Amino acid sequence: MSNREKLMSISDDEEENDSILERITEGAKAMKVARRMRDGVVLDLGCEQEEYFAEEEVVLCVVLTNAVEVQGKNGRYIGIAVYDTNFSWINHSCSPNACFQFCMPPWAGGESRLRIFPAAMAGGGKSELNGDSVCNYKREMTSKECERHGPRLVVRSIKTIKKGEVVSIAYTDLLHPKVMRHSELWFKYRFICYCRRCSALPPMYVDRVLKEIFAVNLDCTNLCSDHNFYREEAVKMFTECIDDTITEYLSFGNPRSCCERLENMLTHGLLDEQLEPKKETSQYKFKLHPLHYLSLNAYTTLASAYKIRGSDLLALNPESKEHQVEAFCMSRISAAYSLLLAGATQNLFLLESSLVSSVANFWTSAGESLLDLAKSSVWRLSNCGPTSEYPYVSNYKYCKCALMDFWEANSCSNQIQNSELDDISKEFLYCVTTITATIWSFLIHENCYLKLIADPIDFRWLEAAKNFETFNSTTHSGSAEGARNVSRCEAQRYGADANQERIILFRLGVHCLLYGGYLSSVCYGNKSQLNNYIQNLLHGEGNIIDAESIT
Repeated sequence: MSNREKLMSISDDEEENDSILERITEGAKAMKVARRMRDGVVLDLGCEQEEYFAEEEVVLCVVLTNAVEVQGKNGRYIGIAVYDTNFSWINHSCSPNACFQFCMPPWAGGESRLRIFPAAMAGGGKSELNGDSVCNYKREMTSKECERHGPRLVVRSIKTIKKGEVVSIAYTDLLHPKVMRHSELWFKYRFICYCRRCSALPPMYVDRVLKEIFAVNLDCTNLCSDHNFYREEAVKMFTECIDDTITEYLSFGNPRSCCERLENMLTHGLLDEQLEPKKETSQYKFKLHPLHYLSLNAYTTLASAYKIRGSDLLALNPESKEHQVEAFCMSRISAAYSLLLAGATQNLFLLESSLVSSVANFWTSAGESLLDLAKSSVWRLSNCGPTSEYPYVSNYKYCKCALMDFWEANSCSNQIQNSELDDISKEFLYCVTTITATIWSFLIHENCYLKLIADPIDFRWLEAAKNFETFNSTTHSGSAEGARNVSRCEAQRYGADANQERIILFRLGVHCLLYGGYLSSVCYGNKSQLNNYIQNLLHGEGNIIDAESIT
């Protein structure tokens, strides 16, 4: 269970092992010192015997091997925890059939305190517990034990699990390509994954596209998918530049610089002259595929950075109409990146259903951003006529797709049927693609990179582009005019007034939230923290729409 032998045994050709061994050794010494000082015992720091620190090394190895990061009610990491073998011995897979979440005390009245829900009770009867289950661990915890042991950990199935099938969860980020997943698994746990996804030959589409880089010959403008042309060097430079930009943004702020650097790299890529010089006379440009894992990381950061830019503008002078309009433009682009991230990962999710947890969060974030945009006070600055006074939104029932039926049918249900997933996803995508087509040009403003994305939900347009240079030079047909001041009634491009455009944003946001809630129910049950959060967004104060104008 501690994995100590593997972690402490190193080979000379693995440099990273030196740091692991050093961390464990130094950490064990520090623990020994702390324990001896607590007990008032003199510690012989000159002792180099391996057995002298063995107990502390075992404890550290247990933590390194088995600890999981605990998330609070707001999804923020609050620390790490080690659970017993009922959870720690659940196997890893890069295409897992289960996921887990943390439930913070105090528990809701009548809710079982089992740490891992059983699928069925003894004798074959169905469990009365909330949701699909994967482990038959039946010892209940008292309230005092809950307080002492911290948050409860719940494991639920996300796929149909047949009798005798091994339950698996993910130890690493499933939106990383195979090489990165294997590197992290080996570094942390000393094993290589041979699951269905990792063993597929040729590699599955999801893993191919997560690392896809285009090499364009600038002399003949032909797309080259060959793995030559310094692709590895290009990947390394892309990674370093994007990671450095994100780290700098998180450490020092300056969201404007972050946006400019990331979008410049996404839009223009890298020339081979920026890499090591080569003998060939042809010049190549390397660009990330829109679904590359680095692109996804960039979208996440850009959505955050543009939102911060808008907040900073309002903080400077909240009464300035100019600042309000500019902040509104920043919010539009932030919402566009959130929507692009959700749509991009949805394309991967349709082929790898184990991504359901991540996709649920992305759709929820997109929906929240769109609702915030629809609620903005800037709409009142429009000269397109008066906007309606909006009551609270229990009127989101105008969503005509199966999501609304699901939401109402399962609001009091204890069980979510995964068999509905395909049908609901197809209907949702049809609805949201149709709505997005009418509002995408408005969202992207004059953004240089987003103008290259013809549709953030349906990426078949990218397959139609026979070379990436064509994709790079083609802007979305609706964005040629650029984005104009809200007061000039931007919505006239769509044959609608500002009020109608606001409603379109609201409709899109509600669809995204409902679908995020549905996927969250598949993962965590309909009483999960994320679902409660979505319910508050839909029903809470400030969620507004004119009931008469939606018909």
